[in-house]
Amino acid sequence: MSHTPHAEREATWLTDRLCADYGDLPDVYEETLAISGARFDGFWDYAEDAFVSVAGARVVDEAGRLLMLRDRDDPNDWTFPGGGVEPDDESLEAAAVREVREETGIECEPTGVCLPYRFYYTTDTRDETILAFGVFFDAIATGGAFSTPNDEVLEARWFETPPPLDTIPVMLRPTVEAWESAQAGERTDAEAK
Repeated sequence: MSHTPHAEREATWLTDRLCADYGDLPDVYEETLAISGARFDGFWDYAEDAFVSVAGARVVDEAGRLLMLRDRDDPNDWTFPGGGVEPDDESLEAAAVREVREETGIECEPTGVCLPYRFYYTTDTRDETILAFGVFFDAIATGGAFSTPNDEVLEARWFETPPPLDTIPVMLRPTVEAWESAQAGERTDAEAK
């Protein structure tokens, strides 16, 4: 099973563009995910030549709190807002801002790259693989108000300390731990003054 050369070129082009715009990137997280035939078919219908691009954001507000949500697909996990990039030439950054707004009601502005990733979706009912290239941006909240729950999201919250790590997807844990360490450092600096 393999994805198409088009999918690989698209992922490489997006990675190169992110490097040009933001400098060195964090390591790309990669995972192969075996999913149901029905879910694969849904992705396949959305994919362009076995390729999907996805964007989201690790949003922090002026108080340093982290925005996370629980969605209907994985109701036990706290994750960052994000979703598919519209196929009409929407940029990754614009998709991240739109997804944060749609899923939570919060407005944000991307400031850097938090986590680039590649998911290779497979199924036992087909021979194809779908390559999903995604990126979570670092972003600052610029306004808005919570508009959850909604069709996709069960709950969204600002966290001063993260939820338990076992409720956070494995790929996001290092980014949440990095945010928590930065918050602890800022609190220590403020207390020293």
